Amino acid sequence: MRYAVNYYHHRILFHLTYDEQLGFNLPARHVQSIVATSALQHYSHRLVDIVIAEWWRVLDIGATLYITNLPSLHHMASAILQNHVNITQANIMVFGEASNSTGSDYNFVGFDSQSISARLVRHVF
Repeated sequence: MRYAVNYYHHRILFHLTYDEQLGFNLPARHVQSIVATSALQHYSHRLVDIVIAEWWRVLDIGATLYITNLPSLHHMASAILQNHVNITQANIMVFGEASNSTGSDYNFVGFDSQSISARLVRHVF
């Protein structure tokens, strides 16, 4: 399965595809920054740690990793329990919209600040 992520090298934005067999196929310490927007939730639990390890491998020393728009399990559960969302909205929040045939719009994992921090720390971020 292949997944996409954007990264910057010498101030140029690239759209990069992650392949489960090949990784990012980039040399180590090659990337100046990675911007992962709504990305990690689309990987399986097993792949999240593999992708983070690969980010660590390709990021140059002093480079920046930006992770944005992660679904918060805490906020989702609170919204559901307090009836702020209906069942259809809750399903989309938890599982994604699944609006395309590739399955890339499915959510496989959710995070909170502690869980994502723990995963990053394991990989020396």
